[in-house]
Amino acid sequence: MLPSCKTSTYFRISVHTNLMIENYKIGKGILAAWKFPLTNWRLLLLLYVINTLFALLILTPLQNGISDSVLNRLEPDQLSFTFLSDLLSDQQLLLNGQLAMLLIGGLLYLFWLVFATSGITHYIHHNSNTLSHFWSGACSHFWKFLRLTISMLAIIGVLLFLAFLFFNRGDTNVFSIESEEIFIWRTVIILPVFALSYIFVKLWNDTLKLTLVAASDQTWFFKSSWKTWKRIFNKRLITVFIINIIITIALIAILLLINSYNLHYLVAFCLSQAMLVLRLIYKVANLKSINAITQ
Repeated sequence: MLPSCKTSTYFRISVHTNLMIENYKIGKGILAAWKFPLTNWRLLLLLYVINTLFALLILTPLQNGISDSVLNRLEPDQLSFTFLSDLLSDQQLLLNGQLAMLLIGGLLYLFWLVFATSGITHYIHHNSNTLSHFWSGACSHFWKFLRLTISMLAIIGVLLFLAFLFFNRGDTNVFSIESEEIFIWRTVIILPVFALSYIFVKLWNDTLKLTLVAASDQTWFFKSSWKTWKRIFNKRLITVFIINIIITIALIAILLLINSYNLHYLVAFCLSQAMLVLRLIYKVANLKSINAITQ
């Protein structure tokens, strides 16, 4: 009995030791990944500046159109209670071409996101510290990442369509109490399923980015996609991916909580910019974490 008890004790100690070592490696890897974009501040600054310029390019025409419409609708000495409906039905944005500018700006921003993601992934894969790797990688892998972006949007579209079919199946009336209870239960069911599906699709998407950069130009896109689906069901990879999401959500929640107080407009502006920078840091850190595990 004694040798058996000793063997069992040693086995438990070994399991706990291995678990502690694994958790230490995960924690150390996450810390290094979040430190990477801060040490490579030139890349972070470049991404921030160009994203801000695109935001101004896209939002300025819309803001000007709405401002002009509001000024035309409001009268100095009276308040029109049909103001909102008049504003929504206003065709001025279409007539003066601002909506077209908005769509063009949005399309250009989508291309920039693909271009930037290509460069970031190449930069991370080669563990670089010079922006030349960012620009060369962005040019080399742009078309691969464009196909990946289209595939990602198509998958999300299918998921949303399936969620819509599940949510609206059967004869339901939104104005009846019975239908309201059905909608609530369907929402309770569909939100976790959709969130879990999105996590795995996003993990596949980020892992495939690194796979495409590491592969040669002759590698088939769909072949790499299928191999990546097999690779993402990795306990350590999933754990790191979820922890990165939790860290980002927690930091954004803290910034939103601070911003909920009546602060000076300059402080509020800085907090909004901090959230933009945090999103960029998360993007780089998450790819860095995945690269450390999969390489």
